[in-house]
Amino acid sequence: MKKKKVYLEWMRVLAVFLVIFNHMPGYSLFITASGVPQAFLMYMSMLVRVNVPLFLMVSGAVLLNRQEDFLTVLKRRVGRIAAVLLLFSLGLFIGHTLYYTLIKGVAYDHSLRRFLYAFFSVQVEGAESYWYLYAFLGYLLMLPYLQRVARDFTRQDFIALVALRTLLSACVPMLSLLLTGRGLPAFRITGYFSVPLAVTHAFFYPLAGCYLDRLDIEKISRRKLARIALAGAAGLAVACLCTYVQAGRDGIFAQTYVQLFDYAAAIAAFLLIKRLTLVTFPGLCRGRTARAICLMGSLSFGVYLLDPYLKLIGWGTYSRLVSGALSPLGLSLGWCAVSMCVGGTIVWVLKKLPVFRKLL
Repeated sequence: MKKKKVYLEWMRVLAVFLVIFNHMPGYSLFITASGVPQAFLMYMSMLVRVNVPLFLMVSGAVLLNRQEDFLTVLKRRVGRIAAVLLLFSLGLFIGHTLYYTLIKGVAYDHSLRRFLYAFFSVQVEGAESYWYLYAFLGYLLMLPYLQRVARDFTRQDFIALVALRTLLSACVPMLSLLLTGRGLPAFRITGYFSVPLAVTHAFFYPLAGCYLDRLDIEKISRRKLARIALAGAAGLAVACLCTYVQAGRDGIFAQTYVQLFDYAAAIAAFLLIKRLTLVTFPGLCRGRTARAICLMGSLSFGVYLLDPYLKLIGWGTYSRLVSGALSPLGLSLGWCAVSMCVGGTIVWVLKKLPVFRKLL
């Protein structure tokens, strides 16, 4: 318990809940809604996208303060994630094969060749949410180098990285939207120009998380923290505005800009959660509450992996039973709770077994 930063476990639990919701019907309700409900649902969808950034920021806070050689990373980290990805993707492939052939009674190509092609192209049915593991593998392969960068990472470096991301990931898309709205060609920067540490999720967020984790949250004034929170909230509002502008131009609502300012919201969320759990409500990081959230945090990775299996087995029955009593949003939120409770219980049992204890 003493070795764990409990506020990071709060972030893990929140992140896995949002990841599950991200793949529910409730996430995209704003596309077909209208009026005030649409504005609310759209803003909520933008906010939900802090999920993966939080996961990566927590990983950066945990791993980038270490110094590990490449062979150690390959054996202890890359090998584990690669094994998990292969095992759980294969399980979903077999599960869908049985579902289509035995229950649906339709032909399904279950050849090894099809699985391998689908596995390497992230096209295994039901495993769409596993894209994160592919990105995470890329991060792990660069981990020793990123650890060296993080060792001397300064406030100036952080500001420069955020400024570069704002310019390339937010300003350029907004300029392009403005130009196309005036009937001009979209503005694009050649692919030969790249700033991977600023624009690649698996590099930017771990470095940001490592830096933010080092900050003494008690020394950040309430006024400054409020400004950071407002900046994150304003970024999401701008993303919503861009979505409305695009819909006015194209006639349909899309998810093009849902990640426009996710980094601003994620940075604000990281600092706010850290402040709330360490300073405002310190009891959240002590005693039984701390033990409970640390347990839930330790199960979060397994919950994320099992959610596609639970959907395959139980989503149809669940939706038929409760769809009449709950709105689509309530249906989606309810599934998140069910998935976390049932998945967490299964993971807790699996972690008693030697093989799964190492993997999960």
